[in-house]
Amino acid sequence: MDNIPPHLREIVPDTLTVAAPDWWAEYGLVAAGWKQAPAPPRVVAFSQRDPRWANVKLGASSYTMGSAGCAVTASAMVATTVSASLTPLDLVNCLNANGGFTSGGLLYWSKIPACVPGLRFVQYHLWRDVAADLALLERALATGPQVVQVDFKPTTTALDSHFVTALGFTADKSDLNIIDPWTGNAGTLLQLYGKPDWTLQRAVYALAHFAGGA
Repeated sequence: MDNIPPHLREIVPDTLTVAAPDWWAEYGLVAAGWKQAPAPPRVVAFSQRDPRWANVKLGASSYTMGSAGCAVTASAMVATTVSASLTPLDLVNCLNANGGFTSGGLLYWSKIPACVPGLRFVQYHLWRDVAADLALLERALATGPQVVQVDFKPTTTALDSHFVTALGFTADKSDLNIIDPWTGNAGTLLQLYGKPDWTLQRAVYALAHFAGGA
């Protein structure tokens, strides 16, 4: 998600608002600042472009949370299932202090548990040239929300990497309910990051699998 169009870079909402679809209560989702949040909250929704952390750099790189912090923000949402008060600012500051990024600003997934006691990194599954393993993804989602990789610009040829927080499959299993860290809003993966002829097997490129417990 490094090559964000200029007109998108300028869209930083003063207040994060999140629609409340029917499946909202099932996941106990609460948006940051949303006044009618269900209780108890299970996942807190964040935007990487929130001014509280948008300008924080990723390690020693020139990239910031606002421009390229989707992986950190998506991971922070997952982390709220075990640490409800944690924010993306908390996570990026801890990662910055503990070598959590490559020199180019890429996230070391295995460093996240050191910053979030109670969260365990299981494995990173990559599906670049093969169909995504939806059975494996379903098993992972049965244990809690997960971070998945999508194409930020599906209409172009090259993969423009972006990470979102997956909450679970839709009722018919044809799509995934997600929170998009670019906006902090909820939606479905194929609706936001798919093409009309794509299936989930085509639209999911990777899974960062996390689980609670030591």
